[in-house]
Amino acid sequence: MRKNKKHILPHYKVGDVVVLRSGGPYMTVDDIDVDKGILECIWFTDEDEKEHDRFRAEVLDRVDDSEDYRPDMANIENGSMPSEKTIEEENNTVNQDRTANAPGENVEVIKSKDRKR
Repeated sequence: MRKNKKHILPHYKVGDVVVLRSGGPYMTVDDIDVDKGILECIWFTDEDEKEHDRFRAEVLDRVDDSEDYRPDMANIENGSMPSEKTIEEENNTVNQDRTANAPGENVEVIKSKDRKR
């Protein structure tokens, strides 16, 4: 028995961010065919190429509006987003690197002509 598609599609609108239930990159709903229960989605590949395809609504999950997704920080290899903890750890590492070699610190600089070959 098929689900009534008219009950599924009202949950989606053009501009929604969705993902395949099996995983993958975040995609944006670009068009909706209510009669066929199909959503046309667009996304960018690892090489920053724009892709598009059509998916049945049943195979997609809408990304919750309250979720803090940041497409510009997506882990392109697996389409997942970094957690807040991961982002905080990366920021701390960058800040530690900046202060480790702050002016006034003892830093040894080796010029290329001084290096032994």
